[in-house]
Amino acid sequence: VLPDRVPEHQHGRVSGILNAGFPLGVVAGVFIAQAVAPSMLVMFMLPAAIAAALVVLFVVTLDDRPLSRSDVPPLDWLGFLRSFWISPKAVPDFCWAWLSRFLLFMGLATLLTYQVFYLLDKVGIAPAAVPGIMLKSTLISTVTTVIGSVLGGWLSDRMARRKIFVLVSAVIYGLGLAVIGAASDLDAFLWGIAVCGLGQGVYLAVDLALVAEVLPDKQGGAAKGIGIISLANNIPQSLAPAIAPIFLAIGAAGAGRNYTALFGAAAVFAVLGALAVLPIKGVR
Repeated sequence: VLPDRVPEHQHGRVSGILNAGFPLGVVAGVFIAQAVAPSMLVMFMLPAAIAAALVVLFVVTLDDRPLSRSDVPPLDWLGFLRSFWISPKAVPDFCWAWLSRFLLFMGLATLLTYQVFYLLDKVGIAPAAVPGIMLKSTLISTVTTVIGSVLGGWLSDRMARRKIFVLVSAVIYGLGLAVIGAASDLDAFLWGIAVCGLGQGVYLAVDLALVAEVLPDKQGGAAKGIGIISLANNIPQSLAPAIAPIFLAIGAAGAGRNYTALFGAAAVFAVLGALAVLPIKGVR
């Protein structure tokens, strides 16, 4: 929808609004689940029903732009499979954008997967206190993510710049991970979460706008390009937990709990993700 329906000069602010919806939805889901507890059926089905209703409303009200049949080639299964290969030589800007998002999401997936274990093992939080602390952490992250997303997208449009915002926001996210990795108490952890949320909000808003502007085929293949970009979001969710034990095991004293090394590595991934946007030439 973004590359098809939104003018390029508004990509930043619309991307900011889109990305603000995700953390707000997470918080709304938590409050809905608490309101209807202890019924497990309603806890799971009510948010799903609300989501389904909103999607139907969106589809009914969207003034879609259909493609003409002459723009759609006949279905060829072999050609269909081949079309998902994006040549780095042919479209380097798109591939650099994919790599940047993949590396940033490696850092994000590491934080999401291991923050509870970090609180238990390093900060020494009692298991019974974890749900309340995670709610506080989620609220802090939501506030800073929404602020970063909306403000970053708006500023990016105003300045007609994308790369500098992606670069700085990824570095901010990496700094937040470094703060978490070095933290030894709850306050430091929450400060790190706040910094990560700010960097994440700006990055996701402006990077989506950047991606929309470097798609290989904006007219007939925008949806496919966005789908390929989404792999950069999803693959790290499986890959990051798989390689995390390597960093956790560094040093004999860590005994498999070297969270400083783990979040330090995640910070490096985020910073590398920032650097990956520098070779992009088609977007300022």
